[in-house]
Amino acid sequence: MLQQKKSDNLLLFTHTGNTGGGAIFDIIIRQYSREQVIFAPNELELGLNNNNLFLLSYLPENYLEKIKMIGGHSISYGIHNYLNVPCSYITLVREPVEHIISTYYWSLENKSSFSRVIIDNQIIPFEKACLSVSNFQLSLILGYAPKNMEDLEKGKEIIKKHFAFISVTEMFDEIIFFMKLELNWKKHIFWYIRHKTKKRPKREELPDGLITKIIQNNELDYQLYYFIKKLMNERINSLNPEQQRKLKEYSVKRKIFTDLAGLSSTEFLQFEDFLTFIVENCDKKLILFAPEFNSKTKIIFDYVKEINDKFSGNISIQNSNEFILNINGELQLTNFDYLIIISEKEEATLKILLNKGIDVHKIVTFSLGEY
Repeated sequence: MLQQKKSDNLLLFTHTGNTGGGAIFDIIIRQYSREQVIFAPNELELGLNNNNLFLLSYLPENYLEKIKMIGGHSISYGIHNYLNVPCSYITLVREPVEHIISTYYWSLENKSSFSRVIIDNQIIPFEKACLSVSNFQLSLILGYAPKNMEDLEKGKEIIKKHFAFISVTEMFDEIIFFMKLELNWKKHIFWYIRHKTKKRPKREELPDGLITKIIQNNELDYQLYYFIKKLMNERINSLNPEQQRKLKEYSVKRKIFTDLAGLSSTEFLQFEDFLTFIVENCDKKLILFAPEFNSKTKIIFDYVKEINDKFSGNISIQNSNEFILNINGELQLTNFDYLIIISEKEEATLKILLNKGIDVHKIVTFSLGEY
């Protein structure tokens, strides 16, 4: 059952590998819960493919009503015919040459049999593997392998009618922004690349003849790619001035978040919740206070200074002497949006603040004991 752009619809994610879909999974799980997102075919235990989608019709309706998204490499257009709940499709499409190169080398690094790179434990040569791919991305939107321009036009009509959210990979920020806006998401939508192909040639390093052949083999995918890019630009232009401002602000903050994650992934993951809050609110006036100065607070302060520099923010870092003077002396802490306490024992400080009459809604605590 298809209904487009309804916030309570079951999302059907046709996940084309190496397009950024993993980040979409992360963001969607953050908005709902892990139990409300299904990775197919792994978690349905049905071995889904285009020949046995009818098995989905046996899933209980009261079970599906609790699910927010079914997604995976085996999900293509047509799965909604077997689901008796309102559905909307989402997907990402990548520039075809980049997609084929990335998929091949990702499969090698991860010893994956996906995309016919490794067959019977034998590695297929790069050129042969690349030239075996033909309009794969359009096939997921159609639900079958395309043959001609008529199939491309059919794909375009399916997108217009049934894909609530569709974008090209390099416009990832934009599609996530629209999903948050239209699906009424409340939690943050920052992201960073967790799995990146480490060893792969750049496009300009490949023979021109090979690139030409790949383009010829994927002409329909190329036209699909530019069609979707045009749709996204039209969608962005339809935003009102305030929404466009928020989109630009989100993109700036997201890049800061991504840059921080790249500095030291281990440290970043350790303090991810705290740093997410700081980046989300780096355009506001923040007072950051840590009664104890140790190795953990030093890492945090370094991150906050980095955020301040990148966003030209207004974040104040105060040590214990300055802070105690403010809350026990005549100077009152009133000119701020959030007062952030970072401590292994934040309860005593919090009690003083509340006794001083500081608005509890302006106080945010992060316990270092959690990290």
